[in-house]
Amino acid sequence: MYSLLIVDDEPMILKGMREKIDWPSYGFSKIVVESEYKSALEAAILLQPSLCLLDVCLGPQKGYDLIEEIKAVGVTSHYVMMSGHGEFKYAQKAMHCGALGYLLKPVEASALREVVERVTVDYLGGAVKRDTADTDPVLQRPYDEYLPLVKKMLLIVRAEYDTPLTLKVLGEMFRMNSAYLGQVFLSETKMKLSDYLMAYRLIKAKELLTHTDDKIATIAKNVGYDNMSYFYSLFKQYFEQSPTDFRDA
Repeated sequence: MYSLLIVDDEPMILKGMREKIDWPSYGFSKIVVESEYKSALEAAILLQPSLCLLDVCLGPQKGYDLIEEIKAVGVTSHYVMMSGHGEFKYAQKAMHCGALGYLLKPVEASALREVVERVTVDYLGGAVKRDTADTDPVLQRPYDEYLPLVKKMLLIVRAEYDTPLTLKVLGEMFRMNSAYLGQVFLSETKMKLSDYLMAYRLIKAKELLTHTDDKIATIAKNVGYDNMSYFYSLFKQYFEQSPTDFRDA
C-alpha cells in the first residue's frame, strides 16, 4: 500500500533501518534504500515514496537540501530525519523544511515504531497493527508468553540472526551452560535453537524477496548464509519452492 525510501551513507545503518521493524505490518510493501544524494533524488522521482527516512548528513551534503530538491521536482512525500549526537542544529533546519520528526542515532526500534505509527495514522490515513512486533514470526506466539530466559534468546535471534549464533555463543553471553540453555529452549518452543534460527532466517529472506529488489545472493548473505547453494537448498526445503521461483511467482 505504501512505499518507503531510506537514505543514509552508512550501509549498516541502511540494513538496520530496513530490518528494525516489521514494515509490512504498517502497510509498506515497497522499500528502497540509497546511500548517495543523487541516487536518492532519482529514486524519489521513480518511487514517489509515501515516507522518506533521511540521514541529516549525507557526506558533504545535507538531508534537508534533499527534501527541498524532492519537493522542487513535484514529488509529494512525508519526511523523518535521522541524526547523530551534535547534529541537532541540522535536524532543526530539516523540521523547518517539513520533516515530521527526527530520530536520534542509534535509532531504537521503539522510537522508530512510534514515529511510523504516527505518520501512518495521521498523514497516510492508515491503521496500525500494534501487536505484530511483539509476536514471534516463527512460533506465532507473543514473546511475553515465554520464560524470561527464552524470551531473551528469541530477541537475541531477532536482533542478530545474521551472525553465527549457537548455543555456545549464547552460553558465553549469558554465562550459563549451553546444554541447559538448549534444553530450556526446546522445552518451551518445541524446537531446537538451530532449527529455530534457520526458520527465522528463511522467513526474513522471504520478506526481503517480497519487499526489496536485492539480488538473491545479497539477501542470502544478509540473513546469515554465505553459501548460496546451501541457502537455495534450505529455502526450497522449507517453502517447497526455490527463491527464484518464489520471487517470480
